[in-house]
Amino acid sequence: MKEHAHQMLDQLDPSQLAAVAHLLEVLTDPVSRSLANAPF
Repeated sequence: MKEHAHQMLDQLDPSQLAAVAHLLEVLTDPVSRSLANAPF
């Protein structure tokens, strides 16, 4: 799976890669995860 992800990342242009990197930062940030899972 990681190899496939790497292959896809290699095909992105710089602006797309920046967007994906930001998304991964949000997904892996424990504070963001806690807020996303918090009951309202």
